[in-house]
Amino acid sequence: MLDLAAALTATAGLERLFFANSGAEANEDAIKLARKWGRIHRGGAHEIITTHNSFHGRTLATMAASGKAGWDDMFAPRVPGFVKVPFGDLNAVAAAINVNTTAVMLEPIQGGTFNGNPLMTAAGLAVWPELSKPGFMEAVVAAGRYLTQALNKLSAKHGFGQVRGRGLLLALDLRSPVAGDIAAAALDNGLILNAPRPDTLRFVPALNVSHEEIDQMLETLDSVIR
Repeated sequence: MLDLAAALTATAGLERLFFANSGAEANEDAIKLARKWGRIHRGGAHEIITTHNSFHGRTLATMAASGKAGWDDMFAPRVPGFVKVPFGDLNAVAAAINVNTTAVMLEPIQGGTFNGNPLMTAAGLAVWPELSKPGFMEAVVAAGRYLTQALNKLSAKHGFGQVRGRGLLLALDLRSPVAGDIAAAALDNGLILNAPRPDTLRFVPALNVSHEEIDQMLETLDSVIR
């Protein structure tokens, strides 16, 4: 991840980047950045000028930003703050700019896009037969139950709080803001954990995780905590 980020920022001449799950998510974050900049530097300016016949994504905000006919009323009420002008008309853009304008959002070439790309769907086809094998999901349920029980024991041992979640998506309440320190120390010991909040650790192992691997994780985590 860091290597790709370094390569892309060096080529683009940017200081940092954000890896997104989709074009819509990337555009949503661009909208948020523009509105944040407008709030800080332009007295709360929040409007974004977009163009007719544009396509920016299928989320509520990016649909509102898009200029596709009929989209404004499809999932009303629409997200406000997007002003439409004809594509390629710089005079219309200039006329639409006012004290509330914080950005102009456009496609250099209108054409839009597709989901279900070959790489993603090929990965899905490779994964689905494994998920469909007899006993696979039962093993996932058993592993989730095993991990939950083990985390509850660890929590009781160290005076932590509740284990939340379901299956193999679990969180441990630490009752104090030490999650970042624990996650950093765990990484130094070869264990990747996520600290979504200062007092919370999140556990998201692979669906085919074994009980032995869970035991190894818990042994490392217990050592790190001690």
